[in-house]
Amino acid sequence: MKTEKPKKLIRWCIIAHRMRTVSSADKIVVLKDGVVAEQGSPAQLLHTMKPPSLKICI
Repeated sequence: MKTEKPKKLIRWCIIAHRMRTVSSADKIVVLKDGVVAEQGSPAQLLHTMKPPSLKICI
């Protein structure tokens, strides 16, 4: 019987100005003036985020 190796956890950090760029992310952290302003899934943040001056990082 063959055993599978556990999958490696991969995390990415993307700086974006458009929500479309990170729309497939699991979690988004919104920074404003270097401080976490909001965080959540893309669907959650679409309802609460105020564009366009926030930088988005996952």
